[in-house]
Amino acid sequence: SNKKGQKHQHGSLRNQGSRFNIKVTHNLGDGYYALGYYETRFMNKNIDSTENSIGSGFGTITTKLAYAGLGNKELGEATFGLQKTIADIISTAEDKEYGVIDKKPYIPTEGNAIAYTYKGIEGLTLGASYVFGGRNFYDYEIANGKISNAVQVGAKYDANNIVAGIAYGRTNYKAEQGKTQQVNGALATLGYHFDDLGLLISLDSGYAKTKNKAAKHEKRYFVSPGFQYELMENTNVYGNFKYERSSVDQGEKEREHAVLFGV
Repeated sequence: SNKKGQKHQHGSLRNQGSRFNIKVTHNLGDGYYALGYYETRFMNKNIDSTENSIGSGFGTITTKLAYAGLGNKELGEATFGLQKTIADIISTAEDKEYGVIDKKPYIPTEGNAIAYTYKGIEGLTLGASYVFGGRNFYDYEIANGKISNAVQVGAKYDANNIVAGIAYGRTNYKAEQGKTQQVNGALATLGYHFDDLGLLISLDSGYAKTKNKAAKHEKRYFVSPGFQYELMENTNVYGNFKYERSSVDQGEKEREHAVLFGV
């Protein structure tokens, strides 16, 4: 892989997303229920308490997700708190922990948000969310480069051997001198299950345009074909290839290639 920041090969013991979570629901009658979810993980942190992806993953025990809400089987769920967004499920490649697909430059995948999720039709998930800005712990201001706010909508269908999903998001970031940076991004995925072979073939992709006030705009996109093959129950072989390109107003271009295989 020549993924950005990975210039050297190395080996080490790594925590692959181990976690502890609690989910509770309470029946309110007439088909309505209250819900709550809490998840804690080991996490490497920067000095400002943000997550650092470099390291073994055996860092500080910290709250990863925590949210509550109301739901109805026919109407869907409305939740508030630190949670994942619809963008988190808009990919098929099995590369969440060691993978090469980084969706955050296109659409944020988690944060403090108000979200609505509908799963009333088998195999179909509809979602919409508003993500609040991430304020620091020192003066409760939004730091430069952090999200000011974001909105996103999306849908994913996974049934009858077909996988298809798409999401759109508009994210505002705080830039220097009080300026804002706006990212309009989209993610899409398409796949097919060959049940007789135990094989899933997929194609993930994304596109984003960044508007910088009084500066050049940026564009980026990626495509990532992949596969998952079931060796036995709960054991898969998987792999994917990614090509990503970014440019600044048709000027300087950067390209990235990456390959991943795993079990």
